[in-house]
Amino acid sequence: MKAKGKTDFMKFIKNSDLFDEEETIIDDLEEVKKDDNENKNPYQAPTQESKELSSSTISHDTKIIGNINSQGNLQIDGIIDGDVECFHNLTIQGEIKGNIKASYITIKDANITGDIACEHLCNILGTTIINGNISTESMMLEGNINGNINVQERVILKPSAKLEGDCNAKTLVIEEGAAVKGNINTNI
Repeated sequence: MKAKGKTDFMKFIKNSDLFDEEETIIDDLEEVKKDDNENKNPYQAPTQESKELSSSTISHDTKIIGNINSQGNLQIDGIIDGDVECFHNLTIQGEIKGNIKASYITIKDANITGDIACEHLCNILGTTIINGNISTESMMLEGNINGNINVQERVILKPSAKLEGDCNAKTLVIEEGAAVKGNINTNI
């Protein structure tokens, strides 16, 4: 008997007495199809269609000596002795001794020694201490900066903010309690 399509194939299998029920072969065929999809090589480089924005984390118990370059999102909770470049979101809660460059930066309760270049929004939160200059499009500061800031648009200094250095920004908002020791230049 020659099978023509799924229906004829199922009749052939059923009539051949190889299987007791039609459902068994359907289940087996679906299981094989599922296994083929799940057993793809996990070490194979992603294709252009399957590439997604990746996220990496450097944990609090990790120290890296050397530069880091990330094409995806990066979270640093550990210690880095080197420059960091991230083409997307960079979150820091650790310590960095080196220059930082990223599209978006959020720094909370961290220690940074080095200059920061942020393409868009830079948030300096909590008890962060930065010893270096910052260049960004927009910024909110809660922590401490010992260095100059150059902001294309708006800077917001929250009540806990302390800036010891010059501030160049299009717009500057200083909330009650914030401290600035340096020159201020607005409308650049």
